[in-house]
Amino acid sequence: MKISDIFKILENSSEVNKFIEKYSNEFINYGNKLNKKGASTPIRVDDDFSFIFNKKHLINICQYFLTDNLTELQINYIVDCLTLSDSVSFENEELRELLEALTDIFLSHALRSVPN
Repeated sequence: MKISDIFKILENSSEVNKFIEKYSNEFINYGNKLNKKGASTPIRVDDDFSFIFNKKHLINICQYFLTDNLTELQINYIVDCLTLSDSVSFENEELRELLEALTDIFLSHALRSVPN
């Protein structure tokens, strides 16, 4: 997954559907590996672009999840790409920790139960 493509969806919600279509096979393979006991889940990161992940980006990821534009699995894969990438910096460590917390299954279920 190209970091530049992730950046596009973090900046512009109109790119989300193209992004999902482009990476559908990666998401399917990732999901299949997660369901196999003891299997490793390879994350493919193409560090083709550098940027600083900021609060606005985190808010957009949360919005995509809460509005069902991205699934929990898709967000997990994206978060893994962001945190494993050498070309993504974080505005601060707290922001990185909050991003990583999104992959916590209990947190994601709690977010779903928040009233609109």
